[in-house]
Amino acid sequence: MPTTVTLTLTEAQDRAFRFIALDPHEWIQNCVDHRLKTAEEKIWELQCEYCLQNPEISTMPTSKSQAIDDYFARLPGELLGPQFPEVDPNAPFPT
Repeated sequence: MPTTVTLTLTEAQDRAFRFIALDPHEWIQNCVDHRLKTAEEKIWELQCEYCLQNPEISTMPTSKSQAIDDYFARLPGELLGPQFPEVDPNAPFPT
């Protein structure tokens, strides 16, 4: 099920945003897409490593989507917050 995230900007924030981005919606979408690809790649690596280190596992996921599902299915409870402390959530995005 898709998730919708709504961002509300004041008029001043919108003008400031348009100072750095011709299309704020496109800029935000690209930013989110980039960050998600990074997270998906990390989860893919973790799940593949887990599968390789556990001889009782006979099949590995063939898609990142399946690897993500498998990764979270084997963890206890619902995780909240960043799972990768080596990733700085406050790091600036490349311009």
